[in-house]
Amino acid sequence: MPEVTGILDRDSLADLQAAINSLIDYTGRSGHEAVTYAALRLCMSGRARAKKSVKRRDIVANPEWAAQKKVVTIARSLRKRGRPVPADMQWVLDRNVTPFHILRMRQEKDTVKIPSFDKNDPRRVIKDFPHGKRGLAKGLFNIAVGRLGSMKDSQATGRIVDEEYMRLTKFYGQYSAVKEINIRVQNRLGYLEKAYPGIGNELIAKGTQALVSSVRRALDRKSN
Repeated sequence: MPEVTGILDRDSLADLQAAINSLIDYTGRSGHEAVTYAALRLCMSGRARAKKSVKRRDIVANPEWAAQKKVVTIARSLRKRGRPVPADMQWVLDRNVTPFHILRMRQEKDTVKIPSFDKNDPRRVIKDFPHGKRGLAKGLFNIAVGRLGSMKDSQATGRIVDEEYMRLTKFYGQYSAVKEINIRVQNRLGYLEKAYPGIGNELIAKGTQALVSSVRRALDRKSN
């Protein structure tokens, strides 16, 4: 069965397991194929749910600027002309006091404030994944979809995807007399649940719906 990290509803997980069992019983898929397909549908739902962030980082006014603007202007002018900067002015250069701060969000860490003199500072631009972090969640789910979509029954156990912020692992679990294939989906983006509240349960629900639809289509074909 696919495993998804996060706070998940047990009833939703039970529904997913029931849908996988039905997929095996009514569509002729093997246990490996059914679990792989379920994991694929979960990741496809994640890819659809995850949206790209804004193209530019937020920028805010520095509350210190109004009081220090004159000192900064004089100190920068002296430094530019190669003149010595008085000690009572040097501190504004050492602290890099500027009129703006670019806000750079980080994984499970405090936001970094980048000093800036320009609202159109090019450092505000967030590069697209894989060269940058914009669309990272969507990109990671997309990688998972590609790997799962091409995975064969003969695929060895171990990590299918091993990215910094996402891992897909295939392994066998002994829950009864029979070993069962499992695929663990670990999206390690700390902000994912905050950005998309309830995304784990949403992926389970949509994945289950996709499996149920597959079973219904199979039963319809048999009845015709």
